[in-house]
Amino acid sequence: MQWWGPANSLEFIDKPDALTIRAMSIRRRGDLLLPCALALGFILAPWFGGGFFVLAALGIASAASFYGWSITSIVELRVTQRGIEARSSGGCVSAPWSEIKGLEYRVGGENEPGGLYARQARWRGVQLTGQLTETECDEVIAAIFTRFPFVAMAVDDEGGILNFGRSDEIISLGLSRTEK
Repeated sequence: MQWWGPANSLEFIDKPDALTIRAMSIRRRGDLLLPCALALGFILAPWFGGGFFVLAALGIASAASFYGWSITSIVELRVTQRGIEARSSGGCVSAPWSEIKGLEYRVGGENEPGGLYARQARWRGVQLTGQLTETECDEVIAAIFTRFPFVAMAVDDEGGILNFGRSDEIISLGLSRTEK
């Protein structure tokens, strides 16, 4: 067990018909610092005048962080000539190559978690896994395209952001015209 380092372990299994990528979360000793500090606060709170609500909050936070550290998350990506399938404890997601326009890492936002995505349109995609960092996603994408370099993906036929899907037309706002 290590103190610091990557949060995930990647395993690449190359079979004749598919590439399987297994990402497993690693329990690090450094991640135990917060649960131990919360547990110490829970133990010492009565001696420093902590009330019932402080004790309850510290106890719940300590138990939840110890529980979060003890869980091992495993995500398995299975890549074939037909598409990508992601299996985890949260369920199974699959996307055929004919609907995928690219694989990318997304940072995430307010309503969208970060992770590895299969892009299906400019702003729409299927999340394959959320536990990987950007460098791990780049490693996974490189392994997929090394193993399947000539896979037939969907055509990115969307126009530019100002073209609204009409790539063969020029949109003019009429700003260069002079009034007479």
